[in-house]
Amino acid sequence: MATHLDNLGGAQVSRRGFLGGAAALAGAAALNVPRRVAAATNLDFVVWNYAVDIIQDNINLFQEKYPDVTVKLSDFAWPAFHETMVNRFQSETPTDVA
Repeated sequence: MATHLDNLGGAQVSRRGFLGGAAALAGAAALNVPRRVAAATNLDFVVWNYAVDIIQDNINLFQEKYPDVTVKLSDFAWPAFHETMVNRFQSETPTDVA
């Protein structure tokens, strides 16, 4: 199994770097919300169950910095992730970040 993912530019990105970037992107999305709206912000963050501890650590750091934003993490096993996401979208289950 490869230890890196290729990006479009041909550079290598580690899985850990990718997950950190995904968490940063989720944080950046929440930062673009006006402060008066952020007071009521709840984000549903859905991932496959790879490095969930690292993702949760990043969520905790984010929530310490922005206590008005609550992030609910849901993780699913990789073999079931595709079907889970299709079912979530078809049933219109709230999903803010995937």
